[in-house]
Amino acid sequence: MRASVLISTTVFLATFVNAYYEPAVGAREIDSILERRELLGELSTRDLISELSTRLEIQQTHKC
Repeated sequence: MRASVLISTTVFLATFVNAYYEPAVGAREIDSILERRELLGELSTRDLISELSTRLEIQQTHKC
């Protein structure tokens, strides 16, 4: 009886801790994300579409 209560309590606590666990994001990762965001903010949508289209064409020619 005590063993089953102990096991169920342990499983509950482990599940509870995993459900509310949020991995820490380091300062370097945040800086990297912000730098990418700034770089993408400087590009227009037309520039992005043009670059992606060019890369897709290159990729398709290399596959054939």
